[in-house]
Amino acid sequence: MLYSYKMKKECRGSKGYASAVVIAAFLFVSLFAAVSACSAADDVQIAVNPSHITIAAFYNGTSIKATGTVPAGSDILIRITGEVEEVHLKKKGKVGGLLWMNTGKLSLKNVPGVFMVYTTPDLAKVVNLHTINLGYWSVKDQVELEPENEAKEFLFKELVKLKEKEGVYIIDSKSVKYTGTSDGMRQYEVNIAVPPKMKAGEYSVEAYAIKDNAVAGKAGTTLTISLVGFPAWIAGLAFGHELLYGIMAVFVAIAAGLVMGVLFKDKGGAH
Repeated sequence: MLYSYKMKKECRGSKGYASAVVIAAFLFVSLFAAVSACSAADDVQIAVNPSHITIAAFYNGTSIKATGTVPAGSDILIRITGEVEEVHLKKKGKVGGLLWMNTGKLSLKNVPGVFMVYTTPDLAKVVNLHTINLGYWSVKDQVELEPENEAKEFLFKELVKLKEKEGVYIIDSKSVKYTGTSDGMRQYEVNIAVPPKMKAGEYSVEAYAIKDNAVAGKAGTTLTISLVGFPAWIAGLAFGHELLYGIMAVFVAIAAGLVMGVLFKDKGGAH
C-alpha cells in the first residue's frame, strides 16, 4: 500500500509539473501576442491638426490635416466616424396607379452620422473595402430598420447616397500622400475637408495599416467640433430654455414677414 501511495503521489507531482508547464507556456504566448500587438500599434501613428474645430456664426466648413506613419510595405487607410443617429425617411409610391404620394414613414436607427474613408489609389484598386470590413457595408448590420419588413439592403444604399450628397459619407482615394520613408516607416499626410453638415460632437479618427489585403496595425485619435458664440447661445436656448426659444422663434418669423412686406410693398406685396 505504501508503494502504491508513493506512486500516486509521484503521479500527482508529475501532473502538477505538467500543469505548471502548460500555464507558463500559455502566459508566454499571451505575453508575446500582447507585445506583438503593442508593436503593431506603435508602428501605426496618427495625429490631426487642428484636433479641435469651433463653429461660429459664419462657419461654412473647414479642413484638417492627418499625419503619421505606417510600416514600409503597408498602405494607409484613414476612417472617420461619428456618433450614431436616427434617420427618418418618407416612403413614396403610386396611389391608384396614377399619382406619386407619400405612402408611409421609415426609420433607420444606429446610423453613423459621419463615415469618411481616405486611402490610396493602389489600395482602392487592390483591396475590396467590404472584405476588410472598413467600408460602408461594415456598419450595415448595426443599422436597425423600422418597419423591419422593408428591403434593408436597398434602403441602406439609398441612405448612403443621401449621406454622400450631404458630404458626410466619403470614399476618397486621391487625398493620401506619402512624404518619405525612414527607419522602415512611411510618413503620410491627408488633407481632409470637414463639411458644414458635420455637427458638434466628438469623432473617431482611425488609421489602419493594410498589407496583403488585411489589417496589419491600427491607431486612433479624436476630432472635436464644438459650438461657440451665437450658435452656442441658440443651442443653449433650444435645449435649455425651450419656452424662451419658442417665443423668440415666433418673433423672428413675424419680423421676417414684416421686412418682406416692406421690401415688396411697391411690387404688389410678398408672394
